[in-house]
Amino acid sequence: MNLFLLQLKESVLIALQSIRANKLRSLLTTLGIVIGIVSVTSMNMMMSGIDNAFQSSLTMIGNDVLYIQKFPWFANRDDWWSFRNRPELQESYITQIREQSQHALFVVPRAGAGGDVKFNENSVSGVFVNGVVEDELKVSGSDLAEGRFFTELENAAGRSVIVLGSEVAKSLFDRDDPIGKKVVLNGQPYSVIGVLAKQGKFLGLFSRDNQVMIPFGTFKKYFGIRRGITISVKVKNEQKIEDAKGELTYIMRKLRRLGPAEEDNFAINQQEAFKQQLDGISAGIYGVGIFITGLSLIVGMIGVMNIMFVSVKERTREIGIRKALGATRKILLVQFLIEAMTISLIGGLIGLSISAVLKFAISSVFVAEMPLGVVLVSLFLSLVVGLIAGILPANSAAKQDPIEALRYE
Repeated sequence: MNLFLLQLKESVLIALQSIRANKLRSLLTTLGIVIGIVSVTSMNMMMSGIDNAFQSSLTMIGNDVLYIQKFPWFANRDDWWSFRNRPELQESYITQIREQSQHALFVVPRAGAGGDVKFNENSVSGVFVNGVVEDELKVSGSDLAEGRFFTELENAAGRSVIVLGSEVAKSLFDRDDPIGKKVVLNGQPYSVIGVLAKQGKFLGLFSRDNQVMIPFGTFKKYFGIRRGITISVKVKNEQKIEDAKGELTYIMRKLRRLGPAEEDNFAINQQEAFKQQLDGISAGIYGVGIFITGLSLIVGMIGVMNIMFVSVKERTREIGIRKALGATRKILLVQFLIEAMTISLIGGLIGLSISAVLKFAISSVFVAEMPLGVVLVSLFLSLVVGLIAGILPANSAAKQDPIEALRYE
């Protein structure tokens, strides 16, 4: 046993010495493996980032909230004109839904527009202005970082009060307390009564903190609701959301006075629509990623196998000498397998290093994460590729006749 371990140690050292002696050749051999590892890690980085961003974004949508709107969230471009010609939702529907729905816990309207907010010399452009009612936080799941939300009385009276998103508050006031200060929204002064807690980006694309909320009654006064509203319905029981959706469809069809043969001229959107889209995107990314990864690793495997055959040929006399000195077939087999796996592992490590740089580049514009599991899988794949690539060359070296090998010039 001690003799075997000694020979094994010697084989590992010889394999590493061979790689050091042919650094450039070994490096070029790993290019296919490098590309394969970069492909598999990049694919997993993006999918992990998308999954995490998606899960955090779903909390913004709410898995127990249904959104009655004019447009569906996802539709064919060819259907856009037919959706555009649908009648807008009426504010009167809100009361009707509250009275008729058995599943609705809260029914709230929401209207939106763009605007600019100013405080003294500071200003923020392109802010999303939400006109909402006093129950909005119970439906949206948003929280207040400081201050308060507006009341039913302030909404009914159309008071000029405003709740700022965290980014807006920071841009306008930095570290100063914004509560009680006056800001100007599209030329109209508002009193700041609250600041929303930080929410982050939706799907990693646009910030939910670059918004302000004003009472729905105030929004109607200064912005109007000709561009339509969204009616958000928070259901009592999340498990019965499909029943609630069916009930709302029935109520809306009745309110719209649609006949049995007429199609819905409204949309009831929910979290499930995003899940279906993500499943399609995931399948596409994984399909392309697996194809590129598989192709690259096969090319890398062929490259490692080829260079190992060359290495065996170049070291024929060495093999003969080692066999003459007592090296067994098993020892030589292990030596060349270790060499092939080491070359492949070097390619994997280079690929992971490139992927780590790509992660920071991708994170600056989108979302990307590199879980430990992805790193371990990449290293395992590198070793497996090296093992498979080294079997034939190692077997060729191990089977050589020592006398013939010593005669080789």
